[in-house]
Amino acid sequence: MILIIAVLSKILGSGIPAIILLKNKNKGLRIGYGMIVKGEIALITAGIGLTYGIISDSIFSTLIFVILGTIFIGPILLKYSFKNNNQISNSN
Repeated sequence: MILIIAVLSKILGSGIPAIILLKNKNKGLRIGYGMIVKGEIALITAGIGLTYGIISDSIFSTLIFVILGTIFIGPILLKYSFKNNNQISNSN
């Protein structure tokens, strides 16, 4: 559930403003998809939280799972978005 929330919040949080500013749904969503893999800050923050005892081992493990999940999901969505664009372009 946390992974789904992480993915959707990054797509919506950066994709919707990009759609509005670029006035292009596909390009805006690609920006949202690209932001999914930005997990290095979360990884560093989680490591610091674990080191100082702010978060428990179980929360840290969950965060690592979510970070790794987003690292794999982002490129798949990006590839899919460009694949669909190429199919549309080739059919015209």
